[in-house]
Amino acid sequence: MSEALVAELSAAGLNVSAVKADSAKDGEITLALEETISKHGKLDILINNAGIYIGKPFELHTLQDYDQTMAVNVRAVFEASLFAARKMENEGRIINLGNCMADRIPSVQGTLYAMSKSALTAFPKRVSQRSRI
Repeated sequence: MSEALVAELSAAGLNVSAVKADSAKDGEITLALEETISKHGKLDILINNAGIYIGKPFELHTLQDYDQTMAVNVRAVFEASLFAARKMENEGRIINLGNCMADRIPSVQGTLYAMSKSALTAFPKRVSQRSRI
């Protein structure tokens, strides 16, 4: 969320803030969520929407491509969801936004991305009934 959008929404009477975090870096998501709770008192909703796409034929990928894609598209979702599930009150909700590429890969360029989004498809199906995902 840009500073201009925060200013616009605040001028409209909404209580908003923006917190910058690099979801590929360990702990930054947790720090951003802690800052959000510090500013607003609680966490009502978490929307996991970040994602990166490194498009190239499968055989040209590197392990660094894999690590970066999985860190942003899967690990960050897990980190944020775990934190939120522990901090939210019963009314809180976690929403994971995926992509149709989890089921269909339209080109060989999207294999790694599709694999990461497939993990998100399975993730909420396997959490306990107590969770909000």
